[in-house]
Amino acid sequence: MDECLEHKFKQLGIQFLHFPQELNSTNTYALNTKFKLIQLPALISCVEQTAGRGRGQNKWSSSIGSLPFSLVTTLAKLKVKEVDVHFIPLLMGYSIQKVLQRLLPDEPVQIKWPNDILVEGKKIAGILVERRVDDPEQLIIGVGINNQNDLPVAFKDLKIVPCSLKSYDVTISSNELLLSIVEQFFLDLQAYTFDEIIEDINMCLYKKNELVTHVNLNVKTSGICLGLDPKGALQIQTEYSVESFVGGSLSYG
Repeated sequence: MDECLEHKFKQLGIQFLHFPQELNSTNTYALNTKFKLIQLPALISCVEQTAGRGRGQNKWSSSIGSLPFSLVTTLAKLKVKEVDVHFIPLLMGYSIQKVLQRLLPDEPVQIKWPNDILVEGKKIAGILVERRVDDPEQLIIGVGINNQNDLPVAFKDLKIVPCSLKSYDVTISSNELLLSIVEQFFLDLQAYTFDEIIEDINMCLYKKNELVTHVNLNVKTSGICLGLDPKGALQIQTEYSVESFVGGSLSYG
């Protein structure tokens, strides 16, 4: 493990667990490991993930060169209320978008509600937030980013066009990228209010002001995507009213 990187995370108050070999999933490892409160936040990363998971039935298998990691923390440490749990994937996405936009200053880096990051409409990162059954106060924020990895391996089970930093001729080590994202995440939590973060997200929200279809439990709602409301819920202008959603997924066109 990079001792310098471990020291930097220790200065941030984060316990860093890096596996120089493959894991099936950093989120699965986190779910199966009982962390004491004093050990949190904890950060888990590996060089290769063989059975990563996305939302629903989606899979994410990340080969060497990608960046899979999971941040284990609590609502209290994030200073997030229970009613705002749905907003956590967007909080992490907000920080990832900032870091990637700095690396790709000439390309549009956007947040796709509720948990993806896109570059020119192509997926470069995904986020999965899970909670422990035996300790629901603990949150596991799983992230997968296409950095220097082989795209067909990372996306073989996903029906979406992928991209990576490598595909844009950006070279950065996974350690450097990881540190940049985690530092940005905690900086954003301290420096900005939810209102300010929501305003920024609305400026880079994918398909804002365009026709979308919200899908949840086979119920479909179509209309114009208005962006996030002050509580972080997605608003859609239907033919008859404005409806708000905190779960589900979106399709386009």
